[in-house]
Amino acid sequence: MKKYLLLLLALALYVGVDATSIDRKAVVSRNNPHLTAVDTLGALTVGNGHFAFTVDATGLQTFPQAYSKGMPLGTMSDWGWHSFPNTEGYKPEEALRVRDFGRGHEELYACEFREPGRQRDAANYLRQNPHRLHLGCLGLNLTNLSKVKDVDQTLDLWNGLIDSRFNYNGQRYHVQTVCSPDAAEVGVRVESDGPVSLRFQVPYPTGKHSDDGCDWGVDRKHTVLVRYEKNCAHVKVSIDDTKYPVTIQWKGNVEPGKRMLHHGLTLWSDEGKMEAVIAYGKMNRPLRSFSECRKAASRFWNAYWKKGGIVDFSHVSDSRARELERRVVLSQYLLAVNDGGDTPPQETGLTYNSWFGKFHLEMIWWHQAQFALWGHPEILERSLLWFQTAAQMGREIARRQGFDGIRWMKMTSPDAAEAPSNVGSYLIWQQPHLIYLAELLYRCQTTDNGRQRIVDTFGSLVDETARFVVSLLSGHIGGANELAAFLAADLGAEPVVTTATDLNGLFAVDVFAEKNHLYIESMGLAKAVSAALLAGEPVGFCSDLPVKGAVPPELTAGAADLGVCVTADPEKAPYAKTLRLIPRRYAAGLGCRRGKDSGEMARFFAEKLSESGVDPRTLRCIASVDLKRDEPCLLALAEQSALPFLTYSAEDLNALPGEFSGSDFVKGVTGVDCVSERSALLAAGDGAALVRKKTAGEGMTFALAEMKEDVCFG
Repeated sequence: MKKYLLLLLALALYVGVDATSIDRKAVVSRNNPHLTAVDTLGALTVGNGHFAFTVDATGLQTFPQAYSKGMPLGTMSDWGWHSFPNTEGYKPEEALRVRDFGRGHEELYACEFREPGRQRDAANYLRQNPHRLHLGCLGLNLTNLSKVKDVDQTLDLWNGLIDSRFNYNGQRYHVQTVCSPDAAEVGVRVESDGPVSLRFQVPYPTGKHSDDGCDWGVDRKHTVLVRYEKNCAHVKVSIDDTKYPVTIQWKGNVEPGKRMLHHGLTLWSDEGKMEAVIAYGKMNRPLRSFSECRKAASRFWNAYWKKGGIVDFSHVSDSRARELERRVVLSQYLLAVNDGGDTPPQETGLTYNSWFGKFHLEMIWWHQAQFALWGHPEILERSLLWFQTAAQMGREIARRQGFDGIRWMKMTSPDAAEAPSNVGSYLIWQQPHLIYLAELLYRCQTTDNGRQRIVDTFGSLVDETARFVVSLLSGHIGGANELAAFLAADLGAEPVVTTATDLNGLFAVDVFAEKNHLYIESMGLAKAVSAALLAGEPVGFCSDLPVKGAVPPELTAGAADLGVCVTADPEKAPYAKTLRLIPRRYAAGLGCRRGKDSGEMARFFAEKLSESGVDPRTLRCIASVDLKRDEPCLLALAEQSALPFLTYSAEDLNALPGEFSGSDFVKGVTGVDCVSERSALLAAGDGAALVRKKTAGEGMTFALAEMKEDVCFG
């Protein structure tokens, strides 16, 4: 309860106190990170949301390998990405898997593959590429981290400057590091009581799932060409097909190192003082000096802290208040540095390459909603604009899965390509975020013009995002309409149902199919049926199964161009345009040895269905004894086939009357003489008949039962 009281008190301070009474600079500055020893988990970062530069205890990236397993020394941006050469010509469609989740149509998902072969290789390549690129390390030319002593390092949050003092092998150093607010440009000032040398090197990317992105052992896969001018070095970096310039400009008596550095360069000053500015990527203006970088950074951060929300916990007596204030301040800094760019945020920002450096769209809420809530909506809007770029890819994903609108991919990169995943491709928890965040931007506007601008910018995307959700849940077949009616009755509210056939009291083919366990062969024809009914056009109906209840008057038993036919015959077409509804009338009973391979079971199952002349679409479920309820191969088969997996106790199975292909051995293990036949019949229900007796092979058994079926209206 205390933690909630503390939060309420914090909110009271924020809302109830005049903002001018809070000394913002004091609040921010007393939370400046301060290090007094080398700590590989204590790296500090300067940046601007588009670009970040993370440093070690020397104030630069002097010891990247020592920090690689802690807080890596990243130089990363929202524009710096790399792909390994696609020598095999892998294409996104090679990573697609067909799934049927019982929604009346097949759905294509970008997946990973366990089986060796081209599909697995293609999925792995597309998942790994592109990956975020480390743009290069700038450090002091020192070699032994253990010789770094007397560390006194502070990140000045109010001004965006890292001030680092330390002793190296008896030589004192003072380093200041800043980042320009509008470019991938870092300013450095180094002072020492001895010679000073800077080192710049570019690593080859690792392409690994989670690391610092630096492979220092690769030699011949990338080149770094250097051209010197007065007080300047122009560097051309080529990493496979990725190319970008780096410019280093210095002030003072500085000379290039006499010895060439592999994949980089060194700078040397005997005077013990050096000012340098390094710019990554193409610049649209001349480089700033160090002093100009420092002033620009200071102006930016002063303005950032003076705007938006601030909370002063200094008068809170709770012992946890000090730590809570520190987290509030540091989170505002770190999120602005790492997550304020032109693309959605990566889970570990611009510091560490988790998930190959790709971003997961569900994380945008966690990382960026606060910008709007704390008074910096312009930062949120920057990355939200990326969704306009990604919209077409989202439409294609929805379309290939048979849905309307836009389905936002979970794991992606700036090009909005969907990364294959056996988990992420099926998730939709990222789907509502655009709607919520656009609403936050709308509420932040203080004028009618501002609000209209947000509607004009994001309104159509919000609409298409919601259309996918409606299409996926489906008012009819998904049960959303029934759920709305149930909740409304329970809450005493009015259900809002917008599906046209319901509003007009007409036959809904998807509801009819769902209630009668029928597979809809063509969702396109199902939509055509609904459209024809709404237009008052004749729609035929016939069924190979007995019909109970009154056929709706809008359906005709006579001639029609378009009609619905309940049949298991794939060739039957009594109408020019026939929507076949295929009865799911079979239950498959399965048994197997413990630990059976999933691939073997899938092949065995498919083979026995084919031998039985049974279309997989006519299956309603698979079944077994409850001893097998956690059998991996059966669970995998049920998931792959999108079928319910039913299990029964030995007592219930043995209670079934009839003659079965019993086995004393099986009964001794499971308590049931014939698992496959009995479970198939029990799952098929009253009146069912066994149409395929037990067949066995390699420790697996299969049997098939056909249900006694009819279709019912009403």
